[in-house]
Amino acid sequence: MSTPRPKTLDELFDAEEARAWSGLQTSATAFAVDLRRATRVDRIVKEHPWCSVAAALAAGFAVAPLVSGALAKLVPLALRALRPGSDASAFVKGLVGGLRG
Repeated sequence: MSTPRPKTLDELFDAEEARAWSGLQTSATAFAVDLRRATRVDRIVKEHPWCSVAAALAAGFAVAPLVSGALAKLVPLALRALRPGSDASAFVKGLVGGLRG
């Protein structure tokens, strides 16, 4: 179905505006569908289990240095706090003792 050619500049602008809005609506709808499809993790895991394992492995490699750095700072602090005679040691022992009985 062909549309008649615009006779005036205003008709041309109106036709172009209508085409632009239609394209924008189509693009937004396609984006929403793609986003919905991309966020259906359960379906993706069922369809591509090895890709899911690879993604989890990659995420683990990416996060491992952060966790390692955090543990390197926290473990000495925790050991120092649990040293006999420290205030934190008495607090933790009291807290654990309270939980046990």
